[in-house]
Amino acid sequence: MTNNLFLTDHITYTKRQKYVINYIYKHIDTIPFMTINDLAKASGTSVATISRLVRIAGYDSFKDLKTSIVTTKTVASPAEKISKAMKNSEQSDFSRSLLYHAFQIEKTLEMIDQQAMHEAINHILTAKTIYFHAKGAAHSLAELFAFRLNRIGLTTNLLASGGSEIFEQLTQVTDKDLLILFSFQKASQEAKVLLEHTRNISCPTVLFTSQLYDSSSNRADINLYVYRGEETEYHSMTAPVAIIDTLTVLVAKSAGDQAIEYLDRLYHLKQNYIDHIPL
Repeated sequence: MTNNLFLTDHITYTKRQKYVINYIYKHIDTIPFMTINDLAKASGTSVATISRLVRIAGYDSFKDLKTSIVTTKTVASPAEKISKAMKNSEQSDFSRSLLYHAFQIEKTLEMIDQQAMHEAINHILTAKTIYFHAKGAAHSLAELFAFRLNRIGLTTNLLASGGSEIFEQLTQVTDKDLLILFSFQKASQEAKVLLEHTRNISCPTVLFTSQLYDSSSNRADINLYVYRGEETEYHSMTAPVAIIDTLTVLVAKSAGDQAIEYLDRLYHLKQNYIDHIPL
């Protein structure tokens, strides 16, 4: 794994340095072939910024950082192989598009913390109520996840995206609950408030994010990384949906008979009223 190159608790990085760290993580396959000037240009920063970053992180030089990356990556990853296939000029636009979605899932699989996935499952299973928060297009992900978990008998609640209504709902959240947030890039003000409040009341949190490194105040108890494309690209929901479906299946599997019994009751309820509300 190469996603612990900069995770040093006693170091505080600047905003620009954190941006470079995330850029390095997202392009970990190509960094060993870049010069420090290449990285500065590609990340929109400066050689001085990168030089200071690598020294603060404990490396003698940028070359030393690249050596550290190479020693932990010795074979081509599935994401690299798919990336090469995407560049094949013989592929149709349709094929390249589908391959890119596959690439996003592979990239997510490479970087996501699988232990964090297991911890998220445990919290979902034990929470009294699972609260969700998301803004914009990500709200559809919160709705999907809530729907999926409702189907297997878990209690969910969608928080307002913003406004004073969110505070009225927050009064109901306790340390027996779980808060799941979708905040992929810069943390919204609402997300910051929610994270601070849940920390104060010891309510566990799960964050879907596209940032591999961020300030501790913007992190949840459990952070699930998803790759959605580069900053200048169309941000796909493929990887987040894949993680949601994976979590749902694993939660249902862990719940065992309880989930099956709930689905069975749901089925019979629908059958009883099929003449009134067609399926």
